[in-house]
Amino acid sequence: MERVPVSKPLKLEKYYLDKTTFITKVVNAKKFSQWIEVEECTWVRDTLEGSAADGNWGCHLETLKKRFGNANRAEGYRALLLTMRCQPGETIQVMYTDIRRLLSLAFPGQGGDMFKFINHNYFLSTLDDPALQIRVLDQQPKSLDKCLVKVTQMEAFTNSVQSSTDHSVD
Repeated sequence: MERVPVSKPLKLEKYYLDKTTFITKVVNAKKFSQWIEVEECTWVRDTLEGSAADGNWGCHLETLKKRFGNANRAEGYRALLLTMRCQPGETIQVMYTDIRRLLSLAFPGQGGDMFKFINHNYFLSTLDDPALQIRVLDQQPKSLDKCLVKVTQMEAFTNSVQSSTDHSVD
């Protein structure tokens, strides 16, 4: 396949050690801009800042992944998942988004039924409500997205019943 140069290549943002999406952005930019290896090296080297630019990391994605990627931090993300709890005033949607992001970092490239089960457990445990967990699991949601829908519905039903009970007492 002949390489057709892109009129304007994607510009990578400056990379410091605290950003976890850098490798993904490099891969996307490389595909979109159809970089050959020397172009990738030039863009990556130009992008590295601070301690990320110190030393000779080369320009290969595998080297960068080992040094700056999430693979070496997966265990830390798993520990964080175990301790997460929904804070007062925090919406279930925000918690869901945080859990989904951490799951992708804690278990990169995973899938299948066991992973779905683990996803449900991590998400439901953040709610700190065993009765709600059982009610949702009784519904047997097939995905984390469907689990979110069930939790949201059940929370809305509970709030509706509590609200109507509170008004009837007055």
